[in-house]
Amino acid sequence: VLAALAIYVVMLLPTLGFVNVFFMRYAFVSDHWQYHALPAIRALAAAGATLVVRRVNVSVAQAWLAVVGIAVAALMGEAFSVALVYRSARSVWEDTLAHNHDSWLAEGHLGALYLDEARANHSRAQLTSAMEHLRRVVDLRPQETVGYVNLGNALLVAGRPDDALKMYRKGVDALVGSPGDRGLGWINIGNLLEREGKVKDALAAYVSGTVANPRSELSYDHVGRLKLKMGDVAGAKAALEKSAELDPTFAEPRVVLAGIALRAGDRAGALAWLKAAAEAEPQNADVRRAIADVSSRAATPSSAPATHAATLPATQATHP
Repeated sequence: VLAALAIYVVMLLPTLGFVNVFFMRYAFVSDHWQYHALPAIRALAAAGATLVVRRVNVSVAQAWLAVVGIAVAALMGEAFSVALVYRSARSVWEDTLAHNHDSWLAEGHLGALYLDEARANHSRAQLTSAMEHLRRVVDLRPQETVGYVNLGNALLVAGRPDDALKMYRKGVDALVGSPGDRGLGWINIGNLLEREGKVKDALAAYVSGTVANPRSELSYDHVGRLKLKMGDVAGAKAALEKSAELDPTFAEPRVVLAGIALRAGDRAGALAWLKAAAEAEPQNADVRRAIADVSSRAATPSSAPATHAATLPATQATHP
């Protein structure tokens, strides 16, 4: 008995508040935290039931087994009905909202799901649903960055860039926000300003993204690309090299650096960067073609490989 209880307590210790658990950002309790600990209690109950059955007569044992069988069948039915909730991500969050109308996390996830579907299906109805859920996140958590950034993305899809920009600015100014969410907010601000031709303001936004999230390879990539457009080759190289350093699986900055090297007449340097891009994304056929092209040509400006998507689309902030 003591051993079973000790195992139960030890297995629960990491979730009792003595150490940080990421989920505690959203709730301090959750029934699934005890899943790993429950087998010890189940084993104890099974052992106790076995001892009881062995010490009673056959008729009582049969009655006991019948009662247990009915209880197990009822629990199996309940488990089946609960399992239906988990048939899809949407059903999980809809069930969450049905039980907790003020769950900003569920609203955010549903909004993100509807927004993805609206983009894929070009559906105005799904976009409307996405905006309703994402506005609800902002209403419930006005101090959180992520709600404003995701609502800004929905407004951008709806063709309302000015309103989207306002939301992004509210997001980066919010009191609470992860470095990743703030960094994405600044990237989206920079994207919109760059589209409007406000290059200096866009660059300032991208730089702010590197300050908000110094580990953001996307922010440094945007800084590097825009500096290259502005003619600051040295600044572009520094930012792109930082982006490549932060994410060994990100081919984009390596491809742009290859183009810079090739235009400078450094064919060996261009090939080195392209090979690094191929290592980062082995399935990237464009990079492989660029390697073959540069290998077979003399180093001339016309042979510079085309860079991918000079301006990336607005990046969606992610819910944990």
